[in-house]
Amino acid sequence: MGRQPWRWPTRKPGTPSVSSTRPCTPGLSAERASGIVDVTKGDHSVSFIQDNHQVTVHGYHAGPGYDLASGVGTVNAALFVPELVAQATGAGSDR
Repeated sequence: MGRQPWRWPTRKPGTPSVSSTRPCTPGLSAERASGIVDVTKGDHSVSFIQDNHQVTVHGYHAGPGYDLASGVGTVNAALFVPELVAQATGAGSDR
């Protein structure tokens, strides 16, 4: 028997998907949650060889706050996940 193709795991009915957390992320960013780490240096340029010539596609540069290179930044999962759960469930707020 050959190798089976990889498939996304299925989730149980009624279990929230990752996409259901998207409305929470801007709020966490606005609150400057410690789980969102601002990327302030670098860019997302890429270089590669094509027809024996190096080609560089210049990307956007990162800076403080929101930018097109990294959006609001990257996450520190150990801090971000509990903050996301609290935001999604309304825990720790007066909602």
